[in-house]
Amino acid sequence: MNRIRVFLVDDHPIVREGLRSVLEADAEIEVVGEAGTGEEAISLIPPSSTNVVLMDVKLPGIDGIEAVRELLKIKPNLVVIILTSFGGDHVVGAIEAGAKGYLLKGINGQELRKAIYEAYQGKAPIDPVVTGQLVVEFMRQRGSRSSGPNGSPLTPRETRILEYVARGNPNKRIAERLNISEQTVKNCCSTIWRKLGANDRTHAVVIGLRNEWLFMSNLAD
Repeated sequence: MNRIRVFLVDDHPIVREGLRSVLEADAEIEVVGEAGTGEEAISLIPPSSTNVVLMDVKLPGIDGIEAVRELLKIKPNLVVIILTSFGGDHVVGAIEAGAKGYLLKGINGQELRKAIYEAYQGKAPIDPVVTGQLVVEFMRQRGSRSSGPNGSPLTPRETRILEYVARGNPNKRIAERLNISEQTVKNCCSTIWRKLGANDRTHAVVIGLRNEWLFMSNLAD
């Protein structure tokens, strides 16, 4: 594997210093630059020599979400991961702006490096706490409905399974809820990921929510 080239965006120099130290402990990751504001990131990030950007949300001037949006307009091949202390309503904005992942700063170095590898490989690393916030915020913004719109590639049963996945249920719990075998749930999940072009559970949930194919108001927790 070629070295993953990472650019850091955070307004605290000591945070950038810590991130650089953590990431460069991995021989497969190279930190190629850093910025303290969204404006600096937009002007300084070299697209030809950067694979992944770690971006904070709270920045002086334009915030991290707007910086993601502007960066991807001019450098669409960049993979941006939000790394912040803030969840809540920032999550939806970041995902809709094009961020590939959303992590909270409470993660450790090993988890961060793993997330960078996953994002580089096309997956969508999102903190499990944030996944729940993402669902809640999408539903708050768009309202709950009892049935999905036309255009969903999923069958009703597949949609229902993905709704349970979005609530954080493991396969065993979904099987119990729907009175089917755990293997059937596993097979359906594989089909769902394929139909949606998703890499994992969280990625599938994000795609379903973004396209308004998930409507969970009638599901028991």
